[in-house]
Amino acid sequence: MKKTASVLGLFALSLFLVCCALAEAEFPLRSDIHFGDTMEDILSKEKTLVRESDESSVFLGTIAGYENSTCSFFFDDDNRLTGMNYCFDRDNCSDRDSTNDVYKTLYQGLCRKYGDPIGNTGGTVELITGPAFDRMALIVYTLGAMDGCSADYMDYDEWVVDTDTYHVKIDMTSYYLRTSADTLYLVDVSYQKYTDEDFENALAAKQNERDTVDNDL
Repeated sequence: MKKTASVLGLFALSLFLVCCALAEAEFPLRSDIHFGDTMEDILSKEKTLVRESDESSVFLGTIAGYENSTCSFFFDDDNRLTGMNYCFDRDNCSDRDSTNDVYKTLYQGLCRKYGDPIGNTGGTVELITGPAFDRMALIVYTLGAMDGCSADYMDYDEWVVDTDTYHVKIDMTSYYLRTSADTLYLVDVSYQKYTDEDFENALAAKQNERDTVDNDL
């Protein structure tokens, strides 16, 4: 009996260690930047991109091999980093074909690093979305609806990466905005930190939104 208990104990310990190994302690962003960093932390770590201005949270430079790209950082009310977005626009995405090429290159890199994506199934998206999806929605559904403009999304994929204490939502989008004078093609990739509580709050908000509709029908 004692031997059996010892074996079971060792098995449980091994299983615990394996489970711990599956989740990352932290999620490193570019230049060893981490969620929770302040702008001062980012300025001390980021050595390859140039800040747009002294008050800006946007940095410019070469990202993933693409020149003249932008990196935007997003902060909470305590000025702690919660999200990051890459944007690749007309310098690398001059038409539909080049936009598809950029998307494919970034998609393959994300798959190598984080595995297969979870999304773009039947036009649905995960409950938690990041800056890339939100920016695409703003341009496509708001600016695209203005007189003389049209817009649409081209591709969308998403990943979720778990750490010990939070989750990271990765969104990648490609889309365009067409005016009478020009067509702007864009590819965005964003990383958004969220907790289990954030997910539950988003779920409750979505249910309330549905109830508002359903209760009157």
